[in-house]
Amino acid sequence: MLALFDPTSAAVAPGAPAVTQRRVGSVVHLAWSEGDTGNSPIINYQILRSTVSNAETLLTTVPGTQTTYDDTSATDPSKTYYYRVVAVNGIGSSCSNNEVAAPFVGDTCSGIVIHQNLPTHPESAAANSNPQLAIDYVSVAEPPGT
Repeated sequence: MLALFDPTSAAVAPGAPAVTQRRVGSVVHLAWSEGDTGNSPIINYQILRSTVSNAETLLTTVPGTQTTYDDTSATDPSKTYYYRVVAVNGIGSSCSNNEVAAPFVGDTCSGIVIHQNLPTHPESAAANSNPQLAIDYVSVAEPPGT
């Protein structure tokens, strides 16, 4: 009964989703939380991707009820892929200030993976040490069953 007297809020563009990523081999697993809907249902999410930071373009669009996406086309192990997710409702689109980077870290299903970023890579440990000794990532997994 009291809700009847609550002021109504105008619908606005949605808030930006919070995005996470996990890259295994040539697959990038993206997940995001639904941001503020802006009092209008989310119609879809636009997935943007690039190999250069802040230069993403549209990769695909998924339904507004979906909050995950697996990019199976991130096949170049020498590249870091950058992603943004934009929420779209009936009023407009969220801002896209949620970039995540997905550097190659190897395929953990094949045993030990040692990955060294080039010294010029933004996530390289070699920037402050001897580049011949720098290991940026070590992953150990159970060997495949025989």
